Amino acid sequence: MSIVIIGAGFAGASCAWWLARLGAKDVTVIEREEMPGLHASGLNAGFARRFEEDEKVAPLASEGVDFITNPPRGFVDGPIIEHKGSLLLNAPKNIIGPHHKIISKKVASKMVPPLESAQFKETLWTPTDGIVDIHKYLWAFINGAKANGVRFLTSCNIVKFNVIARAPARSNPRREIASLTLAMTGKTFEINSNIIVNASGAWLQEIATLAGSEDLLIKPFRRHLFSTPPMKEADSNWPFVWDVKNQFYFRPESGGLLLGACDEDEVRPGAPLVDPKIKELLAEKLLKYCPAISNVSIAREWCGCRTFAPDKRPVIRFDKKTKNLFWLGALGGRGMTCASSAGRMAAEMIMKRTRSW
Repeated sequence: MSIVIIGAGFAGASCAWWLARLGAKDVTVIEREEMPGLHASGLNAGFARRFEEDEKVAPLASEGVDFITNPPRGFVDGPIIEHKGSLLLNAPKNIIGPHHKIISKKVASKMVPPLESAQFKETLWTPTDGIVDIHKYLWAFINGAKANGVRFLTSCNIVKFNVIARAPARSNPRREIASLTLAMTGKTFEINSNIIVNASGAWLQEIATLAGSEDLLIKPFRRHLFSTPPMKEADSNWPFVWDVKNQFYFRPESGGLLLGACDEDEVRPGAPLVDPKIKELLAEKLLKYCPAISNVSIAREWCGCRTFAPDKRPVIRFDKKTKNLFWLGALGGRGMTCASSAGRMAAEMIMKRTRSW
């Protein structure tokens, strides 16, 4: 059975790694950019966070952090996570697992002194959370997949899809062939496959429309990140802090802080432009909810896309309209944390030809 994966970000790379691990022999990953990780997979804050309000998604997050913490032998040289922990302010208390503990504001403020000025009474402390080296992690999947025979084609654009419409009659999926016409380095060529995995991130719905498959109303949303110059007040040992109710976060980074205002504006797929108003939004939130760090200066700002389905849940299943297309995406900012678990689930469903999770 031949498999083509569209997208070499965390979802696609993990799926390729797992497929190879499960014995798939003919797997090709195509990536539109000149190298993987130029969009969401390489632009995120690197939070490995177990806490997840959605009870269906929570196991994926926990499994993902477990994998990052204890990857299989030979997966990567050295650790890929710093277990500094997380402090989630104003988080719901009805989702407390074995890794979580409620601590007082006094205790939390000893860990991160600026929190003395923040608006909360107690917080969720998760010592097993941490910060991931996102590039090292992504390339561990890619290099591991390559070592097991997976082919990666970069700077490769899809020109045309030819997939099979779903019909009531059963047939042998290993004999059903879909084809992609691709453009690469100025030339076009065709590649055939039994299964096409749509792991294209912000382009999920565009690719699905090109294939004539379902319209799941999946959309990309922009989110900004900001970094400060080195600050004497910042301690590299601080855990990351996320105010779940008031929607902002910060963590130590390169001697200063990395901060986000949890903005969420719908955009077109691609490299969205920075909106200067979001810096103002961040300043407003910090002044109101954590004034001790509200006067920080910003040295750099950037943004990327987080992709969501309407129900905010990942889409990991076969398409209902076509026989050959498999959806793997809409991870909504959880792509790095849930990379291994979502990729494993997708690979197992593809190999076993199951349709739900």
